[in-house]
Amino acid sequence: MPTLNPIFKRRRLRDEDLAAFCGELAVLMGSGLDLSEALATFAEGEKTGRLKAGAESALAAIRRGLPFSTAMAQCGLEIPQLVIETLGVGEVSGRLVPVLERLERYYEKRSRQKNKLIQILIYPAIVLVMTIGVTRYLVKQVLPSLTATLSSLNLSMTPGTRVMIALNSAMANVLLAAAGVLGGLWLCHLVLPETAALRRSIDYGFLYCPFLGRMRRLELWAAYLDMLVLALESGVDMVTSLSVAVKPAANAYFKAQLSLVPEAAGQGWALSESLDATGLMDKGGVRLIVVGEKSGQLTAMLKKAGLRFGKQYDRQFARLSAVMEPALIVIVGILVGCIIVSFISLLYTIYGGYAALM
Repeated sequence: MPTLNPIFKRRRLRDEDLAAFCGELAVLMGSGLDLSEALATFAEGEKTGRLKAGAESALAAIRRGLPFSTAMAQCGLEIPQLVIETLGVGEVSGRLVPVLERLERYYEKRSRQKNKLIQILIYPAIVLVMTIGVTRYLVKQVLPSLTATLSSLNLSMTPGTRVMIALNSAMANVLLAAAGVLGGLWLCHLVLPETAALRRSIDYGFLYCPFLGRMRRLELWAAYLDMLVLALESGVDMVTSLSVAVKPAANAYFKAQLSLVPEAAGQGWALSESLDATGLMDKGGVRLIVVGEKSGQLTAMLKKAGLRFGKQYDRQFARLSAVMEPALIVIVGILVGCIIVSFISLLYTIYGGYAALM
């Protein structure tokens, strides 16, 4: 029986911590220190308790004869699989410093993008949550009192007011339901093992959901091709490189589809045919790989394809960042507008009823 992923046992390092760790190790090793000396120097100067303890644990494992990638996997920190697999390729190829520099750039970029999204979303999200809370309070607590007052005056809400209140309540309920569904799906993605059919179905949905699905595919392809090129440039054969490149993928459906590629390559399939058969790569990427196969410059074209996917992802991210904040503000404006118009209309109707009695 498959076990759940231990996501609550160890806390994942932040992207900025990983970038700093990889960058400092690269600098120390580039200055002439070996891996053990670089780790010891890093641990001595590190102030963060968890990262310091992890570096010391990895250093002790290396001194016992374990590879660096294995030591990092067992150091007590939740190191991402991408880091572990990439370090393994660097060890095999003897190019650990360039690998560490590449990881530093990758996690610095991820950290910048996360911080930008947080900055964009924090204010509209807080306002949206508060607006939904106020809306539910007004509909559940205040509205019954106003309708009772209308009934005592033998009056009723106008059709327009009813529509406004119903629209406001429906929007709030839809937003809450959507947030609950997305949160539940993401929790399943984190907890379920990659071999579970439900996990693969959820991850398939993430790859093809509107707006964000294409971004996710571009990000996965850029990381996969970057890892593949790194392995090929390090002298690893094609079939092994294909097997290594897919291991860090964080999407179970993507990993399952790409796990079939090494076997197809071993049976004599062209790489372009194998990747196209997954149904996940667009025709532009496949064409670049076909050109590389025909010209004998496959590694160079794989690198260009990876850069192409990376640039497309950056453009999609920039567009999403530009659209998301005004979209949330518009939703908040509609909710607030409906509240104001509907309750002012109710109060005006009540005032008119009292004025008629006088």
